Amino acid sequence: MLNIAPLLTDVFGSGVNLISFEPRGVNNTGPALDCFPNDPATKAIFEPQYYRIIADTPDNIASQFYLAESFGQWCNSVIGGPNGTARYVNTPAVAHGMLAFAELAHATRGKPNADAKLGFAGFSYGRVLGATFSTMFPDCIGRFILDGVVDGEDYYEGSWSKSLIDTDKVVDGLISSCLAAGKEACPLYEDSFEAIEYRLSNILTKLKQHSIPHPTQKIVQILIDLEQGRGESLIASKKIVLGAHYSKEASYNSVQGTRRASTFFPDSGLVEIDSIGYTRLGAPSKCAFKEMRNYLSGASPLPFVSCKPNEVPFQNKLEGLALLAEI
Repeated sequence: MLNIAPLLTDVFGSGVNLISFEPRGVNNTGPALDCFPNDPATKAIFEPQYYRIIADTPDNIASQFYLAESFGQWCNSVIGGPNGTARYVNTPAVAHGMLAFAELAHATRGKPNADAKLGFAGFSYGRVLGATFSTMFPDCIGRFILDGVVDGEDYYEGSWSKSLIDTDKVVDGLISSCLAAGKEACPLYEDSFEAIEYRLSNILTKLKQHSIPHPTQKIVQILIDLEQGRGESLIASKKIVLGAHYSKEASYNSVQGTRRASTFFPDSGLVEIDSIGYTRLGAPSKCAFKEMRNYLSGASPLPFVSCKPNEVPFQNKLEGLALLAEI
């Protein structure tokens, strides 16, 4: 939030308060979820077996699933059930917290809680959170922006069966972008799609066989380092990005899920960015920013708008603030 606050201020205007929070049970927000309260010995035995890097073999994967199932059963017996602390750590509980924010802000202005309206911009999981709030408290919706494709039904069913359908298409998009950008712009460049794909496959195979337990940020430079047996850029990074980019355009089922969800909210609209970036911040688009600004200025959203990105991988990189300045 601190990193993108200037961007959000330009988008939403200076007349709003930006409030960021950690959902319940996350980091500094309670309640703390401890499946081994007052039992450090058992915790010390279990955690090294569960939180570990495993080789990709059927036996190891089956063992890890068994441990996960056992862990879930153990935790449910400790913090689950109608009286357990886990009942406060879920998306509907967070939605109640969001309503409390809105009501408190309304009360400080001397207005009744019943008139409270929440303005909300949710990215990724925030898209599920915003849809949940809208369903639970339809009379408390102000201006809502739900950014990032997530199939809500798939999420609540717990299967995640539709979330990674087109991941391979995103990898293909990365390769195509690298090929189009050329050798000077893309360190992974080779003279054909197949050659880049082969090079990337070798890197990932090597990483699979010799895992490096660190998060990633600058994905291409990190892949180059890994190809050469180095992990400096991997270790220096602070964010997990690998696997976080999936295509809004290619993920047809997810887009269809978003369109389906939109039908439950009269007068809502859908803005699609034809890009392998994730959310407006991952795929900056003047068109999308303009639609968002018009909506926040009071305009009714169009039923459907398809936008092109103004930034593509390895080329014409623009900062979000620069895009906004041009609108």
